[in-house]
Amino acid sequence: MNGFCPSFVTVEGGKLKKAAGVAFDPQALAERVNALRLPATHLDAAPYDILVTASAAPAW
Repeated sequence: MNGFCPSFVTVEGGKLKKAAGVAFDPQALAERVNALRLPATHLDAAPYDILVTASAAPAW
């Protein structure tokens, strides 16, 4: 092993392995999506609050 740190190594002659793919069936996907229930929403029943936060360094 030749490198400055274990996260920075040199690999010579290596090749990437491709994962075995699976067949895509658009009909099966459509059936599974259509079988999902819609989530319950209660936004029209009462008021609600939203909290939005952010962190940014000033650009001085």
